[in-house]
Amino acid sequence: MAYADPLYTSLPFAYTQPAALAALGILHGLTPPAAETARVLELACASGGNVIPLAARFPRASFTAVDIVEEEIRLAKSNAAALDLSNLTLEVADVVEFADRPATSQFDYIIAHGLLSWAPPPVKAAVFKICRERLSPQGLAAISFNVLPGWRAQQIVRDILRRSVGANAPPLLRAEQAVLLLRQMASKVSNSPYGTIVRQSAERLAEAVPSYLFSEYLAPVNEAFFFDDIVSEAQAHGLHYLTEGELPMAAPETLAPESAGLVRELAAGDALAAQTWLDKVSGRVFRRALFAKRRGQEKPNASALAELHVSGVIQPSPQSRLAFQLESGHIVNAPNDAAAAALAEIGRAYPATIAAANSIAGANGQAMAGALLRLAQMGGLRVSSLPLAVGRQSTSHPRVFELARQEAARGQTWVTTLQHRSYQPPPDILSLLAVFDGQRDRAKLSAVVGEARLTAALATLEREALLMP
Repeated sequence: MAYADPLYTSLPFAYTQPAALAALGILHGLTPPAAETARVLELACASGGNVIPLAARFPRASFTAVDIVEEEIRLAKSNAAALDLSNLTLEVADVVEFADRPATSQFDYIIAHGLLSWAPPPVKAAVFKICRERLSPQGLAAISFNVLPGWRAQQIVRDILRRSVGANAPPLLRAEQAVLLLRQMASKVSNSPYGTIVRQSAERLAEAVPSYLFSEYLAPVNEAFFFDDIVSEAQAHGLHYLTEGELPMAAPETLAPESAGLVRELAAGDALAAQTWLDKVSGRVFRRALFAKRRGQEKPNASALAELHVSGVIQPSPQSRLAFQLESGHIVNAPNDAAAAALAEIGRAYPATIAAANSIAGANGQAMAGALLRLAQMGGLRVSSLPLAVGRQSTSHPRVFELARQEAARGQTWVTTLQHRSYQPPPDILSLLAVFDGQRDRAKLSAVVGEARLTAALATLEREALLMP
């Protein structure tokens, strides 16, 4: 095997969708810019795995993305050109240098995923400077980082690997050596808290892509931060913490249910203190924080769901007519038949969204809105400021999302869905994506691949939001 410096495996991150960010802003009392025409900036875009799908799906929005690695931008430009994207500007740029440029344009959404903890200290100040000078008045910034004190446990593993795996070996070889070393240690370490950290890390990192393992545990820079320190720096740049990029990650009852009461007691009504205590009791290692120039409401407002669209894997449970099973496997019970009908409608529509206003209309609308919000905070619902339409397996001329078809043609084992998620199809289905170009009807497709194989493939492609409407 030939080893070379690994390019970062650039993936889509669902929470960074402008429509998802806008929904969180709306729930917290803000009026974010319209996602479909937004101006979006991504810092450290790598090869464009996050920004290219967004530009492809939202042609009326404009996207600018920068990365310091020339080879990453070259690859991103090649992939964008294959889709003929005219609304995406890709540029080789150092974030510090970009921050020092005159702020001649503003952005409605700024994305800095996988940057703050993994770059030299001046980059952190540059990110907040960019947000201060370039974020529009109603805009939102999504900034991820490793968080303390939970990351301390992972620092143990990083210390082991950084000081044990040959620093002069090529990066991919170092990543391979790191996995082998952790496997060796996992079988020999004591049954202690330290041993548990080593064993769990060995199991988890054996399945990780090499570029992730390298950047997280072997690269020169990886600095975790306390949440309140990041908030203080953001405030110094005129930014207010709003919430997490995923609703469940801001809710004590979801992230640390056994400690939620303690978190609220120790926070004494201070929302930022509650988040700090949540880090301490949950041991979380990573945050996807949202910031805004305007101060939002501390808690999401259920009535604001009337402006949004929701989706979720919600299936009837045999336990009772009011019971439903979520994607997580949890069972929830609707309070009444009307609520059960609303949940069933959401489940039938998936992976498409439905307007939440349809579910919360009527005399019990307020109670239903509260129930839907709690469901979203549990991770059972996704919220968006825009509707998502998807194709169905019954369509006469099935067509797979063009980006996904191109990704498969390039030899990727995973593809990007219309939900802005990565999905790894079974090899049999991956090999079929090329034929779903919208030019062949069901009869022709059946003749090519066989009816049974076609039916199974289309069912999977519908479920995974890969079929175009």
